[in-house]
Amino acid sequence: MITGGILLIVVFAVMILAFVILATVIMKAVQSSVRQATHQIANKVVDKALDVGSKELIKGAYTVGKMVQEEMVKSDPQKMGTEVTKLAKRNKGELTLSVVMSELNISRELAEKTLETLLRQKVCIEGEAGESYIFPGFKDKKKFKVCEYCDAEFELGAVGDACPSCGAKLKTSSRWV
Repeated sequence: MITGGILLIVVFAVMILAFVILATVIMKAVQSSVRQATHQIANKVVDKALDVGSKELIKGAYTVGKMVQEEMVKSDPQKMGTEVTKLAKRNKGELTLSVVMSELNISRELAEKTLETLLRQKVCIEGEAGESYIFPGFKDKKKFKVCEYCDAEFELGAVGDACPSCGAKLKTSSRWV
């Protein structure tokens, strides 16, 4: 009987040993999987951080490049004239000194110098009371009739050659609109 009991204990011990070995193998596999998953997660986090960093670096380089380009434009009178002309187009052919200064972020001196150059080149003309600059290429010219005596204005074709108000002669005139 002792042999049967010993055999039972040995079988039981072998089963426990097999269970312990199996548990150890399973734990090592789980640990390996956890390490791999942790490693993959860490790699993804690092990759995302690098992506964000490189995107910000690219944005920064673009911003610096744009600033350098703007400064180059400001130092080149011909390019500055082009920028003012583009601004005039966006503003329907009419600008003021303050609009040029604020929109292009330039000094009063540079804005005045650029507008004076454009005036000399006949790209623009001075508006009423010298307060604005008209860029005729971006404006329409409207013709109308005006009375030489009472200064009344009429649409072309709406009246004949005499003012309906006072009877004086009407002359054809035009202005930028």
